[in-house]
Amino acid sequence: MEEVYDNLKERIKLIASLVTKKTENKTTKIFYNEDSDSLSCAVILLKTLIKLDRTCSIHPLEKNEKEFIYTLKKDEPLIILGAGKNLINHIKNYGIEFALIIDNKNISQEEIPTNIEFVGTENKKISISGIGYLISKEINSENTEFAKIATIGMSKKNLVEQIQNLGIELENNSEIKIKESLKISPVTRPINRTLEFCVDPYIPEITGNIKGIIELLTKTKLTPTNGNYKAIIDLTREELTNLTEKINEKMPQLNQEDIFGKICLIKFFDSFEDSLEITNKIDSCFKVKKRGLAPRFCLEKNNVKKEVESNYATYKQALITGIKVIREGEKEIIKNLHVIRIAEIINKIHFRKVMKIISGSGIFKENQTLMILGPEKIFVKNLENSEYIYQIFERKANEVEAKIVREDYLEISLNKEREKEFVDSIKKSFEIELVKI
Repeated sequence: MEEVYDNLKERIKLIASLVTKKTENKTTKIFYNEDSDSLSCAVILLKTLIKLDRTCSIHPLEKNEKEFIYTLKKDEPLIILGAGKNLINHIKNYGIEFALIIDNKNISQEEIPTNIEFVGTENKKISISGIGYLISKEINSENTEFAKIATIGMSKKNLVEQIQNLGIELENNSEIKIKESLKISPVTRPINRTLEFCVDPYIPEITGNIKGIIELLTKTKLTPTNGNYKAIIDLTREELTNLTEKINEKMPQLNQEDIFGKICLIKFFDSFEDSLEITNKIDSCFKVKKRGLAPRFCLEKNNVKKEVESNYATYKQALITGIKVIREGEKEIIKNLHVIRIAEIINKIHFRKVMKIISGSGIFKENQTLMILGPEKIFVKNLENSEYIYQIFERKANEVEAKIVREDYLEISLNKEREKEFVDSIKKSFEIELVKI
């Protein structure tokens, strides 16, 4: 193991011992942040405690939710995954006897009360689910069956490296396979369908464009057999190389290692699936407010599989539509400002992801700002997240008495009668003020 894992060994031993002791004859509640990493860890710990004949349950944790702490029994163990840093004082003040927090942020040891065990993964090459797997293995060395659940949570953070560092044995593992492939999910589906709905990365002229896909595959000498294309995972080395080169031509801003390398397949619902695709499906449950589906899907409950996959397909289509709406909107360019008027409403749930996809696609340059004029609201995104740029928009929005919501973009609501005044003042700012940059 790497040094970072070695440094965790003693902490993991202590935590495993405490969890085993403190959960005995008690009901343990596990709360997880709404993401695949925290949920995967929750499922691992749930299964681990059930094997110990413990009584336990898992629950989603809403953003900024704190009041639930005061509804818990003080003598019952509490585990919080992925969002516990901001709850430490509430747990301390309320007097919960034992709490374990595994978070993706670090805090100093001095800030941790004696009734809380805290593990932060920030600056460590390990995910929350990786920590959960280490604790489970420490509790019972035979808990290797939970490795595949850990890979779901680890898929977005150096997955293959984590698998190696966590000591997950692959040689005799019937549920995990590592392959070299294009990093375009899912690698187990026909390649034309994978490319059609590919949003991460979004491939200009290919994603959502059947004609462009057929031209690309023809250029790489990939043809269907009996009307069906191969899956990416079934391509020969030469076919993979040719396809990677052609996709790289569409996305020159990416290095080859960004789109080609090692991927992980896990046995899920009795067939091998792309672990990243499973991760994305779980995350989409939270995005479309179907939170109840996510844990059951992670636990491989057959009665939710079709619904999750249907929701995921709808979600991806919404992202592709959102990107298309922005790309095809009526544009006016003033220096690094793109004023884009769109006729359709982009769901706020999807907007942040659409902007993230666009930022990495090469459609717009990194130093550019998008001001998207929608039917109801104005969205502003600077692709470098420049505080200076956002301050200009906030100042001008205040001048027209607009309501501003600040996230990693701006959402501006204003009287339609004052929209032209606002837009004209922004244009003037980009023509004059931005000379200062």
